[in-house]
Amino acid sequence: MNKRRWKKAYKKRHGHNPPTKSYFYQAYGVDMAVVADGMVETFKNVFTTVKEAIEAVAENITVDWEKTKENIRDMSEEEYAEFLEELKPEARGWAAAIRMAAKKDQAAAAGQEKEGGI
Repeated sequence: MNKRRWKKAYKKRHGHNPPTKSYFYQAYGVDMAVVADGMVETFKNVFTTVKEAIEAVAENITVDWEKTKENIRDMSEEEYAEFLEELKPEARGWAAAIRMAAKKDQAAAAGQEKEGGI
């Protein structure tokens, strides 16, 4: 029996349309304002928790990225060559950029030492 037939049969038996869900909630003492407030509070808590989780993940990624950059800078040439073999081409470009930046920083520091700046 589909919904339309069920509704017509209900109306024929009882003389009125079946109660709506809002009537059902009122009849059983469910205050929709309390339910809505609870849902709002729950969503606020969920979004706050998700935001904190994303921030924590971002912080961990930042720390790991800095450690990786430091490891790439401090590797010997042999370790660096082995490291590059394991990487995909895109990652090799990042590693090379990190390595070149480290060499520039070392050269700049050496230049300042010769001038007596440091």
